[in-house]
Amino acid sequence: MWELLEEALGRLLGPAAAALPPLALGDADELRRLARTAGFTDVTVRIDGRLARFPSPAEFVRRTMLGALAVADTAAHQRLVDEVTCTMTPYVDDVGLAVVLSTHVLLAR
Repeated sequence: MWELLEEALGRLLGPAAAALPPLALGDADELRRLARTAGFTDVTVRIDGRLARFPSPAEFVRRTMLGALAVADTAAHQRLVDEVTCTMTPYVDDVGLAVVLSTHVLLAR
């Protein structure tokens, strides 16, 4: 899903705006390496996920892409909202947009 958003940003705002900020150590191997480098020996990484809800795809864009929107003019912003709305249609129900978010959880001692 995030790749689709980055592609839309690249098309609409250019390559400099396409890269979304990292979502905190998305590489499990790198997270393990950092923990071991810090002196931890018993290291476990697991993936945890949650369902995030937004009232609409437009609100999702507003909340998750603030940096990219800062450089966008009103027309580019609306084109981005339109494209994300179209892309996310399968994830919209009667309540709004549902997005599964996942993260790595590190347990170490």
